[in-house]
Amino acid sequence: MRCVFSPMKIDIEALKNAPGKPFSYTFTVESSCLNEDNADVQAEAPLKVRLQAEFRDGEIFLQGHFHTTVKLMCSRCLKEFSESFDEDFEDEIPVEQEEVIDLPALACEIFELHMPLK
Repeated sequence: MRCVFSPMKIDIEALKNAPGKPFSYTFTVESSCLNEDNADVQAEAPLKVRLQAEFRDGEIFLQGHFHTTVKLMCSRCLKEFSESFDEDFEDEIPVEQEEVIDLPALACEIFELHMPLK
């Protein structure tokens, strides 16, 4: 079963029309959506996301914060444990031909990149 995200999107044209002005977004991604493609790390609670998006120099700059609880496995003893996950993130998205950015899908991608390898 594929996860269906809520329609939380960034309107790229609105950002382009106000260069340098930050737009704030707050939303939640269900833990089941985060767990679809990642067997090593399991989210135990919904992912709370706060972010600001700003258009500068032909790119969208994102700055935000994640909060959830994840279940991890120790790489030494192979025991599972739960840990709070609070992480700041930054990203840059080149603006090409897209008109909107799907925020929950983008948050899932960035979340996976911030997971510890071990």
